[in-house]
Amino acid sequence: MNKQIYGEWLPSSGYERDPKKADIAAYFPAAFLPMTQMAVRWWIPVIKKK
Repeated sequence: MNKQIYGEWLPSSGYERDPKKADIAAYFPAAFLPMTQMAVRWWIPVIKKK
């Protein structure tokens, strides 16, 4: 996922990562899956490229 976000999507998006803010990841168990499998929501702070 890191490779896809930081290596592919971000460079071509017109945005760059905001170095002043941290990424946030939240992990959620899926009710119908074993606890070893989790759902993830990932927020990445971005700013418009200059």
